Amino acid sequence: MTAIGSAHWNHPTRPGHHAPMTNQHPALALIAIIALVQPACAPADGGSAVDVGTADASPTDAALPDVALPDVALPDAAPTDASAPEFGLDAAPDAAPLDAQLDAAPDASPDPGPPPLACPDPAAMLAAFYAEHGGPDPFTAHYRAALEGFLHAEAEVCRGEAAAARDRLDAIWARYPIGDPIWYRAGSTARGTNVGNPVAYYALRMLDEVVDEALRVDRPAEPPAPATATLTVVLVGCSQGIQPRTWAELEAGGGVEVRHAFDDVLRRDDHALLRASLDLFARYVFAMTRGHLQLAVRYAWLPDTCVPVSANAEPYRRASIDTPAPAFAALPDAIRETTDWWMVVYPSHVPEQHPDFEGVEFISGGMGLHADGGPVFLADDRWFIRKPPHLGDGIYTDAERRAYLPQWLQHEFYHHLFRLYPEHGLEAVSHQWFDRDTWPDDFEGIMEPDYYAEALHKRMWQGEPPLHARLRYSGPSGDIWDAITLDDVLGTYARQPPQNPWHTGEIERDGDALRWRNTAGVSWSLRDALDDGRLLGGPDNPYADQGDVDFHLQLAPDDAGGWRAEVTGFRFLGELYVRQ
Repeated sequence: MTAIGSAHWNHPTRPGHHAPMTNQHPALALIAIIALVQPACAPADGGSAVDVGTADASPTDAALPDVALPDVALPDAAPTDASAPEFGLDAAPDAAPLDAQLDAAPDASPDPGPPPLACPDPAAMLAAFYAEHGGPDPFTAHYRAALEGFLHAEAEVCRGEAAAARDRLDAIWARYPIGDPIWYRAGSTARGTNVGNPVAYYALRMLDEVVDEALRVDRPAEPPAPATATLTVVLVGCSQGIQPRTWAELEAGGGVEVRHAFDDVLRRDDHALLRASLDLFARYVFAMTRGHLQLAVRYAWLPDTCVPVSANAEPYRRASIDTPAPAFAALPDAIRETTDWWMVVYPSHVPEQHPDFEGVEFISGGMGLHADGGPVFLADDRWFIRKPPHLGDGIYTDAERRAYLPQWLQHEFYHHLFRLYPEHGLEAVSHQWFDRDTWPDDFEGIMEPDYYAEALHKRMWQGEPPLHARLRYSGPSGDIWDAITLDDVLGTYARQPPQNPWHTGEIERDGDALRWRNTAGVSWSLRDALDDGRLLGGPDNPYADQGDVDFHLQLAPDDAGGWRAEVTGFRFLGELYVRQ
């Protein structure tokens, strides 16, 4: 068995480029802020903030320089794509003090929150966009039609005018067909702008799914209430590490130790910038699950927590978080156990303030994997504020942010979706959709979002269990675990995919306890903690120095994304082992 967990790492600027990251098996940690469901085809709800206390945090050193970053041109690099290892984010055993604070807090339950975000105003956004970039004349007719059409159609969907949005989108596709090379000639980076590449194409295709779901004629007259997937956005107040000032220092792994503070613009107006950035993605989740799953977003602010960051030149340029462990270590059980998906946003470590790195790209985020199998989006704070140099120049306008960020979110999310469906080989090779010759024979189109749409319609919608069930990761209730016995966990399991004799083994009886024995002939003891969904690794575990070496049991989902008292596998060091 390998000790490496699993994650896709990429600079969150050019979706599609990932590289391996430090092998970590963090524990979980926080101080929370709770936000609300964003329903599809209705104005997005706001988020409410509930401060439940400060977790033990990595101390900041008052002697370290605080680094002031410029307002423009934060770079983030493009590596070559290796098969990226992934890391697991494991639950901390010491979160009880924060649980007590959460229980004691008089206002710790979600309140009605701020007023919902107003539906986007396309006229105002376009006026600001063109004023910033020299008016509409420098842009091609295709560029203007795609961007303007997207912003107007998105606003129509928000106002409940799905039929009008359908007409607008159909007019765009009639002039510039889906999957046509004409999209590559729209001039996506004109005037230093970034509205996606091709221009707004990812956002348009996502919005197309949203409109289709809103107008679906085969919807039941009284559809069942959708289940909820909760996305917790963890905002980390501090990052700290060695930052290079020159190319020589970057290549030698040297530099000066610095501390970065979180850019508070992301917290203003009840996280309005982040809520707007996630709006289309939330609607898309509802559509891609055929109305069975809605996304609830809540925010966790960690003002006193520091995460470690570092910079590397080889095998790729990286200036990013080393592990989110200190942030996850602060999460109280009440937050951890009710979260399905995660996003960790930390202060940028990109050394853009130094002349040697002006216009240079650095990896600063990507997609991780939680110990319970849920996705973990990783990004620095500047990623939501400015355009990296290879994608544009300057601070994002609202129009650019709304048109581009869905591209990043969709790209990262599909890495997670494809690992949910290994049987289809949709990402047997990293980013295989970049090579048109690797597409399944029945897939149409030529671009990345075409591949996603084909995969969704022709594979995932036919899968079992259904997609909405696979995307629920919050823990089973206590009564489910109470129904599990030691006999229920006995059997043979294999890592997915098995690569050596350590990856297949058997959980067997060992007197009154249990033992794991792999086909390499290595075994170790396991202790019962079934009420917590775990088998505890004993002191004879060969990975005892790796941190969390427990087997985190996986149960069979029911049709609604809940759980049945049926053990289907376990996660060990962030990797999934499936019952054979």
